[in-house]
Parts: sequence; C-alpha cells; structure tokens
Amino acid sequence: MTEIRLRPMYRWLLGLGLAGALILMLPIRVAEPESEAPKTIRSNDAAQVVVPASVAQLVGDPLGGNDLESNANRGRSADNLHAALLNDFNNLTNGRAFAEKHWQNRDHGGSLYVRTLLKQCELAADSGDVLKKGDIDFSKLPQEEFVAASKALASLQARCSQFTTDDYQKYIVAKASAPGDSHDPYNTLLRDFLKAARLDQDAKRGAVASLVERPDPLIFEEIGARLSMTKLSGEGVIFFDGINYPIRDNPEILSAYKLVPCGLGLRCDDSDFEVVLSCATGRGCFASRFEMIKRNDLGNDPIRYQKVIGLYSQMIE
Repeated sequence: MTEIRLRPMYRWLLGLGLAGALILMLPIRVAEPESEAPKTIRSNDAAQVVVPASVAQLVGDPLGGNDLESNANRGRSADNLHAALLNDFNNLTNGRAFAEKHWQNRDHGGSLYVRTLLKQCELAADSGDVLKKGDIDFSKLPQEEFVAASKALASLQARCSQFTTDDYQKYIVAKASAPGDSHDPYNTLLRDFLKAARLDQDAKRGAVASLVERPDPLIFEEIGARLSMTKLSGEGVIFFDGINYPIRDNPEILSAYKLVPCGLGLRCDDSDFEVVLSCATGRGCFASRFEMIKRNDLGNDPIRYQKVIGLYSQMIE
C-alpha cells in the first residue's frame, strides 16, 4: 500500500484565520514548483493518510477523546473497510453490483460512494444516448481513437447501464431517510463542510480541520477548491500554505485542486470517470486526468502544467 502524506493541516487552515499563535509556531514558506508529480504517488492505490499527532491535538480528534493511539486502534477496522470500498470503486466492472454490495456498509462510506456513482451515471445519461449500445458511431475515427473510444464506452456501460429507475429512487431520492445513511462518517463530513461554508470562517475552519484529518478522495472531488476559497475585498481568492492566490490571476491553482483526489487514492488513469466520459462522448480521449487537464485546462502549455504539478505536490506530499 502506498503511503500518502497530506501536508500538515496548518497549510490548509492559514487562509481561514487560524490563531496567530499557531502561525508563529509553524514556519511559512513559498514552495518552488516541482517538475513532476511525486514518485511515491500511485493513483490506483488506497491511501493511508498520516497526520502528525501534534497537529491533531491542536484541532481536536474527530474520533472523539484525546488518546490518539487508542483512537487509531479503534478506527483501524473501519479504515480497512473504507480502503476496500475505495479499491472496489477504483476497479468497477458492474456499477449495480457495487451499489448493492456497499449499500450494506453505509456506516463506512458506502452511502457517499454509491451516491457519487449514481450522480456520475446521471451525468452520463444527460450526455445523450451514450449508455445505449450501438447508438454511437465511432467508424469515422482514426484507429487509435476508435479503440480508445470503444473501450471508454464499454467502461461507461459497465459502470452505469444496469441501473433501473427503481435503483435511482432507492439510492438517490429515498436515501435521506434510509437507515444507516445518517451514520456514514464521510457523508457527514461532506454535509458538515457544505453547511459550514455558508456560515462563517470559524465554522468553515472547523469543518476543514475534520476533512484534512480524515481525507477521502470523493469528498475532495466534490468540494474541490471550495476547501480554501473565500473573498478578499470582493475578489475571489484561494489561501493555501500562507499564500493568497487571486483566482483571476492564478487559474492554475484550480486545476491543482482537481488533482488532489488522485493523490488521495482515486484512480486517475484512463478509467477515471471524467476521462471515460470525455472519450465516450467524442470530446477527446486522454491517458489520464493529468493529461486531460494539461491539454484542456492549460492549452498543453508545459510551463503552466509545471506550476500546476508544483501546487498539487505541495497539497498532497
């Protein structure tokens, strides 16, 4: 299992008004962009996130109590179940079978993961007849693109085509009242952040602390740059690692946030949902989310891509 170390929590919290004492205790630096992603990251591995005990003590322990070692032991079983959930999500061969299996484990992240899968399938369904076999003509594509597009379509159909209208009713519409759904800790983390983000910075800071202590790639996928986004003099800015990034002048940081789930264990090769959907709908086939962002977001500019990778590396190493 690859060990992914998320940078100490203060880097995510400095822009949210963390107490001056903490800022004085921990150094702030401007990290130089790196030329490539860290060698230790493999996007198809389940992530083990290591949080320094001193940082965890400063912000509080989401598992309850102050005995970090005891809490780690109590949480090990749940972590193993969550790692298995992420592994199954990364290697989907039958979306409906995945949903049926993990709906039974909603208290270990199943609710969040099944809901995310169904939302992806709804998005695919909104893209036309992509889920219906034989309705897309790839015959005019060059051979290489034909093979890639055919593979993407097959992947999308395996992920989504077995679901029925009743399944959407069961997993999406009726999920709020389903027994066990409210006990999904990852669903709760996401819901608490979205609620806190509408309140004040103190509430948001607490929610971010919980997210960074128990990071999940699908939560970071949904939240994205909202994790660190705020306004300064009416202008949208992102604060990260003690640096103010006006969004208008630093669009690359938005691209970096799109890559964070990859560093937390989400599989981001050509089986990534966004990559698959793009390829199956004729919007371009890519080897990975990294390549898709480099070409689509950055115009294939190597200098801008280097900046994105540098920011991404700071976020997840």
